[in-house]
Amino acid sequence: MKRWVVVAAGLLLAGCSGMDGVEGPRVTAQAGSTLAPRPDDVEATLAGWGRVRANPAVLAEFLQPLWAAPDPNRTVEPCRLAVEAASLQEGPSRVEAASRGPELRTRDGLIHGAVEVRILHKLDGVTVVRQAALLCTVRADGSFVTARVYPEAEADRP
Repeated sequence: MKRWVVVAAGLLLAGCSGMDGVEGPRVTAQAGSTLAPRPDDVEATLAGWGRVRANPAVLAEFLQPLWAAPDPNRTVEPCRLAVEAASLQEGPSRVEAASRGPELRTRDGLIHGAVEVRILHKLDGVTVVRQAALLCTVRADGSFVTARVYPEAEADRP
């Protein structure tokens, strides 16, 4: 079984769990492949995509673009890039990200923001989709610091 270093780990989630906190781009390890079928996964054949596997809530929204809040959030792209780098350990992937709300700058100069992330992997002819809201932190220069699953963002969805 693969060990997967995660910036994305908790996020490569099934149901947005599995990542307590990510400290820097080289973070914690999670045993097992995040792409293995999970008890709540379902599979469907979708036009233009073929077979797609995800949990029911993610699969229901899969053909729609991620909802993005209009507020400025400078954490989105650095977070997307960090998740993409981590997800490549499972093979080629595509990572989509969107702001879940306005960024917050703290006195120490760090910028925090909620980001919705969707990861797509092709595995044995099936597109495996994992999605979660993350609380991402970046420095003022845009460099990635940390990410953790942000379940409170679920309440922010329209």
